[in-house]
Amino acid sequence: MNNRYHRYIGGMIALWAGMVMIAWKVDFTVIIGIPPGAVPMQFNTALCFLGLGLSKMWQSRGPLAGVLIVALPTLAQDLTGINFGIDELFHPDPRLTAETPVPGRMSPAAGLFFSVLSLSGLLYYRWPEVTSWAFSFVFAASIVFIVSYIGVLPNIYQVSDETTSIALTTAILFALYSGTALWQQVGAPDPA
Repeated sequence: MNNRYHRYIGGMIALWAGMVMIAWKVDFTVIIGIPPGAVPMQFNTALCFLGLGLSKMWQSRGPLAGVLIVALPTLAQDLTGINFGIDELFHPDPRLTAETPVPGRMSPAAGLFFSVLSLSGLLYYRWPEVTSWAFSFVFAASIVFIVSYIGVLPNIYQVSDETTSIALTTAILFALYSGTALWQQVGAPDPA
């Protein structure tokens, strides 16, 4: 099977993540939160998407370990209530809003999805059936978040008032990555 399409998707995800990271550095809020005024994609979220995108683009599992190193402790912070100080390790977040009550922290859903996707990618050849379920879970949940943003469902993109909401662009990139991973796993041919 030709993996060119999957590599392009990985490149697009990595490119968008890089643009968001640069936007954080130069405080260009138009790219950080789309639509304007929406929940921003956090810097650590963009960093993890950079790892996912590069992994898909290079067809390498190496970057997935870095994603897991950021995602698991972030998820653990939300589950335990203990702050490990990683949220602003790579870039400070001066904003404190209702959508981002903990500066710099990605949403619990993003932490979970990054953990699931990176573990699935790392274990893909050992347990392909499990990874298929993992990709399906992230894809379905991402679609639900996107539909919630559109307004068809209530605002379920925010887990609680004490946690960061998932950004629309984050949900879209998760759907794109996991959908492409499913496409690749079933061996479907690249679109013409």
